[in-house]
Amino acid sequence: MVTTRHLSGGWLRALYSALITCAVPFIYAYLWWHGRNNQAYRKRWAERGAWQSVPANVRRCVVFHCVSVGELMAARPLIEQFIQLNPHQPVAITTTTPTGSDLVRSIFGERVYHCYLPFDTPLAVRRFINRLRPRAIIILETELWPNLISQCYQANIRLMLLNARMSERSARGYQRARALMRPIWQALDGVVAQDNASAERFIQLGCLAERVHVPGNIKFDVQVNSSTKQAIDGFKPLLNGRQVITFGSTHEGEETIALAAFKQVLKSKPQALLILVPRHRERFDSVALMVEDSGLSMVRRSSGRPVTPDTQVLLADSMGEMLLWFGVSTLATIGGSLIERGGHNPLEAMAFGLPIVSGRHVFNFEDVYRQLDARQAVRWVSNEDQLRDTWLGLLVETGTAQRIGAQAQQLFARHRGATQRTLTLIAQTMAAGSSGRTQGELATMRFDQALVTQQPQQQHFNVEFWQRLGQQHGHAGGRNLAYFIQAENALSPLPMVLRHYYRGGLVGKVNRDWFLHAGSKPARSIAEFELLQWMYQQGLPVPRPIAARVHKVALWYRADILIERLPCDDDVFGRLKQAPLQEAVWFKIGQTIRQMHDHGVYHSDLNCHNILVREATQDVWLIDFDKCERRNKDQSAGEWQQSNLDRLRRSFDKESGLHQGFHFSDQDWKQLMQGYQTGKASTSQQPPIQPEGSA
Repeated sequence: MVTTRHLSGGWLRALYSALITCAVPFIYAYLWWHGRNNQAYRKRWAERGAWQSVPANVRRCVVFHCVSVGELMAARPLIEQFIQLNPHQPVAITTTTPTGSDLVRSIFGERVYHCYLPFDTPLAVRRFINRLRPRAIIILETELWPNLISQCYQANIRLMLLNARMSERSARGYQRARALMRPIWQALDGVVAQDNASAERFIQLGCLAERVHVPGNIKFDVQVNSSTKQAIDGFKPLLNGRQVITFGSTHEGEETIALAAFKQVLKSKPQALLILVPRHRERFDSVALMVEDSGLSMVRRSSGRPVTPDTQVLLADSMGEMLLWFGVSTLATIGGSLIERGGHNPLEAMAFGLPIVSGRHVFNFEDVYRQLDARQAVRWVSNEDQLRDTWLGLLVETGTAQRIGAQAQQLFARHRGATQRTLTLIAQTMAAGSSGRTQGELATMRFDQALVTQQPQQQHFNVEFWQRLGQQHGHAGGRNLAYFIQAENALSPLPMVLRHYYRGGLVGKVNRDWFLHAGSKPARSIAEFELLQWMYQQGLPVPRPIAARVHKVALWYRADILIERLPCDDDVFGRLKQAPLQEAVWFKIGQTIRQMHDHGVYHSDLNCHNILVREATQDVWLIDFDKCERRNKDQSAGEWQQSNLDRLRRSFDKESGLHQGFHFSDQDWKQLMQGYQTGKASTSQQPPIQPEGSA
């Protein structure tokens, strides 16, 4: 049974639909006028209205929408990996510009279906959905069309924003249209933000907080493929060791400044070469005229002529070759920053370890530039004179230039890995969207794609399934059992613990395991899964979450979770029943709790059963994060941290009173508190994970 969803704000969307429908003739007129410089704008108009025929094998595709070249190049590694991981899943890529379209065909060929995204009129969007019948639409960055999102929401098509950014300036604009846009934000099944500031703004605009994630910026995972490496190796000999400045993604007004500054640089560095890379194809000819008027000798990339020793400017009038130009450069300047366009992505330049020069208008990439600035890995300029002096200084002081570039490259390397984390979020969102619904029941799942060999099914949360396979070995936990599943099992290469969620106290005697949905708050297993995932990514000593399930019936649900089984000896309670712990282990326990608190994590049930140890290596882990949460670590002057410690002490005292020969003393607690006060523990007991920077 398929359930239809509806959005509020209907009359505003009807007004918007009427206005955009009336605008369609003027949009076609604009495309015709734009076609003076690029005939491609006058072609394939049927796709703008979704009138084209679509092959049957494309239906039920996953659509990636990339506005143009920049978004497509950023998404390329992710889309490539998605295709490899899902070889039988049809994939479509939509763009809005001919340059983006050409690049899709050049990179992906027949592996994907490609068309333009239609105008956002109700009828065009309906035709688009009916022809493709997509499983999911994944939009790169922040291209929001109300009718597209509304109709996808109503048709139960998963909607995600990927690598999404939201500047303060853009947020103010969306806030002014909040009556129209707030239902649109709430319709999104997932928002994968580039940085913490963007994530906060998406939530403030109306996105559901539990659907907003910050796995990192996928542009940090830019890859130099073999053909680009060959092009770089082939181009460098033509330069004969010349120093090269690449000014990438320039806009109107920037080339004039760059040419004037470069003419001054040539007086001291006559062998220098400037590579100009205009952002938009339709400006290639006008920029060529500017260079000619400046009196500088020029070669256009499109001419096929080689760069000679006399060439002073190479006009890169091609698309999709930015990696080539940065690969042969000495230093980089990023366009859109000397004028109020908000700047462009500096990550490709960072990947090559280039010193970066930028104007101050970088609000589109404020988080990346903030980190560069903190490491003194960017040089700021505001006008022609500053640009000239900075270029010349970096060309002369090569040691300084190399140190600046190395700082940028190190920052780039630390943030890699966002693509894999984003693929996991895509898989989880699609899995949640494809859950079966029968007889009023609904199952929702989350899982880490990197830790499973197949998509989890209902049976994987049933202990009888594992017992039939002979893969369940042991259990723990008394009346509320946690079951141990062997490594290399039917779901994951990791050994696992399967845990069902039970109620405690008096309520648990009459209602053992049913929980009432609490508004927009995630179910307990999903909340614990997301918290553990974030904690592990921060390097905290916790088990990796593998999968979580919520089994819903009407307003109630049951929940289960599968987590990694840790290589411990026992929990602290079990260990102390047998023998005392070494002083160094008590010290490490205190450090580990402090580390958790320093990351703002409140453990609602911190006790001696939820601390695991491996005494030979002095490893310590914390477990059982049901009903736990992240808090402001400075909140209430440390009161919540102290309440955690008090609860832990009470658990030791309680077990000492219940069990004769329980090996705990005041001296042990003193060692624990010394570890806590000393500071955070080492995280060497698990492989390093690239930081998300946020939950």
